Parts: sequence; structure tokens; C-alpha cells
Amino acid sequence: MNLRFLRCLLLLLSLLTVFWIARRACFDWTLYQTGHTFTIQKTNPNGYDSLLRVPKGYHDFSDRWPLLVFLHGAGEVGKDVSVLETKDPYYYFQQEFPGEPFPFLQLAPINDTGMWEPWRIAALIDELLSDRFLRFRIDPHRIYLTGFSQGGFGVFRTASEFPEKFAPIVPVAGGGEPTWAKKFRKIPIWNFHGEHDTIVPPPSSGLLLRAIEESGNEQLQETILSGAGHGIDREVYSCADLYEWLQVQHRMRQPP
Repeated sequence: MNLRFLRCLLLLLSLLTVFWIARRACFDWTLYQTGHTFTIQKTNPNGYDSLLRVPKGYHDFSDRWPLLVFLHGAGEVGKDVSVLETKDPYYYFQQEFPGEPFPFLQLAPINDTGMWEPWRIAALIDELLSDRFLRFRIDPHRIYLTGFSQGGFGVFRTASEFPEKFAPIVPVAGGGEPTWAKKFRKIPIWNFHGEHDTIVPPPSSGLLLRAIEESGNEQLQETILSGAGHGIDREVYSCADLYEWLQVQHRMRQPP
């Protein structure tokens, strides 16, 4: 009697295990592997509504994926988060390389206040990393931060306050204060600016970059797009070399 009961119990546990795995696999196949776009509503007044892009090829049983965080410019402030569906790196990549899988998960918050607030961005990332319901497999050592125009300023400011959180940063047509330079000594940076940008002139980022270089950062590169004005986001985020560079970057230990 005891042996029969044990066999029945083991059979039941086996069936439950198979059912659990099947449900997870089905969930992953229909949701995570289809290039899905989520709208994430903020869970507290200090959060940001966001778009989360899940590229084709992602599934819940894969290795951990890098996360690309994108900060938009002033033109999108206060709008519905759906406006970012045609303004983010994911969109420009798909336009330039149709059919190619985007190599990252991408998080794009919508700014509702006019200025990017670093602590809110950091809290949003932490919330996504710890969310057991969404349970995305994100590599905490490969969190990449990029942004255009006002978002480029947000990139510099956020990375200066949370340098331990990001692997590389990619500011585009942004800028910052040279006094922040020492915070960037160990962060890989690829900065982009238009040669003839009259809205955010090149010295807005150039002065900070020179100070970062003098602080000892040996992982700094700058691209000045010849003849270009301010609106360089499409050109930058359609660049295959940028995505190849991002994929080999990992967060380094920050100095005390």
C-alpha cells in the first residue's frame, strides 16, 4: 500500500512538473519570442511610464540579455508613451535592418516633467530587474544608457550620479558639466554630435569630454557628424558599428 501510494505521488509530481514547464514554454513562445512591445505603467507617482521592447529570439530560458535604456528628447515630453514607438533605437534599427533581430531588450521611459531625473531612472531600472512577474532575464553588468538631445543631457547627468550602474553610455547631441568628469573615469563612452548643431552646439558635450579625457578615461570616443545639424538620432541609431560596439561592453568596477 505504501509503495503504491509513493508511486502515485511521484507520478502526480511528474505530471505537475511537465504541466508547469509546458505553460512556461507556451508563455515564452507566444509573448517573449514575437518581438513584443509592452507598455509599463508606473507603479508610483515618482515613476515613469515606459515602453519595453522584447526582441525576436528572446525567451525566458536563454542567457541573460543586455538592457538598452533610451532617454528621448524635449519634443516628446509629456506625451503618451506610444509616441516612442517611432522615435527609439529599436524602431530605427528595424527600419535600417529589416528582419534582423535587435540585440538587446530596450526600456524607453516617457518624461512627464521636462527634465530627466537620475534617481527616477535608476529606480525604474531597479524595479524592472526585481520584477518577479515580468521576470525578464537581464544582465545587470550590461545595462547601456543612451539618449538624444535633452535625453543626451539626461545620459550624462544620470551616469554622473550612478556611475556604478551602467556599462557604456552613448549621449547623442547632449551635454553636461565639466565638473562631473571624475565620475566617468571607468565608463566607456561613445559621444555623437552634429558638426553644425545650433540647438545644442558641439561644445556642450565637447568641454565635458575633454575634462573626462583629462581625468584618465581611456575608453572615450567621439564622433562629430560632418555637415549635420541637431537631428542626428536616426543616423546614429541606424549605425551597425554602434550596436556591435555596445555588445562587447561590460560594466567595470568603479574606483572608490
